[in-house]
Amino acid sequence: MDIQPAKTINSDEKFEKALRIIKGGITTLVVLKDGKYAGIVTDKALTSMQHTSEAKVISVCWKAPVLTRGMELDDITKRFTEGYRELAVVEKGELIGTVRHLDILNELKEQGRIPKKRVIELMSSPLVTMDIDSSIAQAAALMRKNSIHHLVVTDNSKYVGIISTADIQPLLEKFKDRLPMATERKGQQTISLRSVFLSSPEIYNIRKSVHLTEAVDEMTKRGVSALVVYDGKPLGLIHAIHILRASLPSAEPPLEITGLTIEEKEMRDDIRRECLNTLKRISKVMPIEMARLTVKSHSKTGSKHKYSLRFLVSGKHTLETNAFHWKLFSALNDVLHEMEDRVMKVKDKEKGKKSGRKRASSIRIHTGELYPGKPMG
Repeated sequence: MDIQPAKTINSDEKFEKALRIIKGGITTLVVLKDGKYAGIVTDKALTSMQHTSEAKVISVCWKAPVLTRGMELDDITKRFTEGYRELAVVEKGELIGTVRHLDILNELKEQGRIPKKRVIELMSSPLVTMDIDSSIAQAAALMRKNSIHHLVVTDNSKYVGIISTADIQPLLEKFKDRLPMATERKGQQTISLRSVFLSSPEIYNIRKSVHLTEAVDEMTKRGVSALVVYDGKPLGLIHAIHILRASLPSAEPPLEITGLTIEEKEMRDDIRRECLNTLKRISKVMPIEMARLTVKSHSKTGSKHKYSLRFLVSGKHTLETNAFHWKLFSALNDVLHEMEDRVMKVKDKEKGKKSGRKRASSIRIHTGELYPGKPMG
């Protein structure tokens, strides 16, 4: 763990002093009270916080989790997956220094812990954007709606920065802790994303075929947490958090589900459970590095849409299956059944056998399965 000297400020210092330090190029200040760790303030939160001329730093600091020198790398990585760019190292209340998330990424790379994948396999897609003059309340709502933790901020349709839940959460919490609900909501709506950016940092692109280790190198070189995945046009976003999470040991195969509408997302847990059940069986036959289920709705008849599902599984082999049906779970049943059958055929082929066996599906199809136009109960 690469520990750097921390930039500190006393909890009784005025807000303006912290702001001056931040504007000098510091991204994270560690706040000390009576010489002990009290929290942190970051550039994005501090420059957006409403305050009085007499406000003290302790009133705006954020009680972020801390690290210790003896902490395991997995535990450190988990702390940073919450969205922090820099965390304090504290032992017995004494501040030792700070560690950046990019340094942890480099350590994971040096230990060979970064998955052997390409950025397109891990990116969040599609790219979700929001205008810079929108409020932090609107940004938080859009992130919740899309189940994401990052937004690309635009100014006159030009990409100018990336905002995360960790950047705006301190602002949201300050209002929640101190104000009545109506005043809280009004306050959240008065802070625009424009105020969160000290400047308009350049957004860097990366090709979809680049490996994650190269993405780590690019992030470290540029000093950024995220890159826009590009292939003639923006495809998605690869963030340090994506790589950190993927580097942690997992009890279940990594699975991405894309293309669900807002109504269909109510069935996401059921869809995910069925996919994971299939992947667990497949993993006994073939190691799995990643899997992706893509859902699309096509032609329409009356109130119904026809679904097409594509299921990609990558490991020792990369296999893909497709299915079409007027009911979502019927299509899911078909695409998962076909994937299991293909995996068994590949296994038998490697053994020099001809496979003609059929495998039973675990999908439980209920009467009146979900499709657009069906009333949601």
